[in-house]
Amino acid sequence: MEDRIIEKIIEKTGVTDLLNILSEKLTPSEWQSLLLAISAKRTHRIKPAQLLKAYENNRFVQPLQGIPPKQLRHFQKECEAFLPSSFESIILSPVAPLGSCSSLATVHQNKVLSASRGTEVVADATNALALEASLRRKKDLQENPRSITPVHLATSHRHVRGQSFEDPAFTAHFQVQCLVSAGRDQGNLGFEKESLIAHIDYYIALLNQSTFGIPLDRLTVDLSFFSPRFSSLNEAISEPLLAKYPQLKIRLAPERESGRGYYDGVCFHIIAQLPSGESIPFCDGGFTTWTQQLLASQKERLLISGFGSEIWLRLLG
Repeated sequence: MEDRIIEKIIEKTGVTDLLNILSEKLTPSEWQSLLLAISAKRTHRIKPAQLLKAYENNRFVQPLQGIPPKQLRHFQKECEAFLPSSFESIILSPVAPLGSCSSLATVHQNKVLSASRGTEVVADATNALALEASLRRKKDLQENPRSITPVHLATSHRHVRGQSFEDPAFTAHFQVQCLVSAGRDQGNLGFEKESLIAHIDYYIALLNQSTFGIPLDRLTVDLSFFSPRFSSLNEAISEPLLAKYPQLKIRLAPERESGRGYYDGVCFHIIAQLPSGESIPFCDGGFTTWTQQLLASQKERLLISGFGSEIWLRLLG
């Protein structure tokens, strides 16, 4: 479909190399100026009745439905309250640099709402948190090239994604609680162990002890190791978590395919069995190579994770 539209545009303009000219030959400044000029011309022609129709039909601009705002705000306060003291909660901009998802991870730009002025609407807050964590790590490393000072960040952010879903519970914009932990290789998987325990412990406490919590025996942590090098983490993570939450279930999930190529080495799901009997993975996390790419150092480590707070409230609130 997309290729046919591009072909029609090329046919209308008569410029056979149009796509290459626009995407490759224009400088970022020229590209931004072109988008701004086009937007200004197009918006100048929009009538109020057309604007109302666009608001009525555009799924990206519809207000939140099905969850009382007071309930969502209350749960966001609980997400903040359960956050470990080592994590700093920040408020992200609604936009991130263009390519924040597709240039780091296996995410096609079509799933992201691209904007002008070199930006895109935040489609995954963990990518934006990774940029902020990398900037902080960069400053630390400038002062001390061997710095192992970790950066732990959290945010509750409204995401916008381009793909559409048939299930009405999956909307174009939605709230997600996200964590990232950035640091340096400390040997013996020390950073990996500590950060995994911190992330999983936070979500288990939140899912079990918050207003809409459920019993521990209905929560399961699935651990997937994509490399034998990380297999020793199974016992290192399980022992302290089970000591704190004896009824929690932790199991290996070597069959997991979602996340391969996206996560590096190890990832996890936290699955909740709802009163209806349905089991849903509400939390997802794992290590990525993003800070290694951003800081050009194989010694850097980054754990990201997210919790679908809005889908949680839809099902349990």
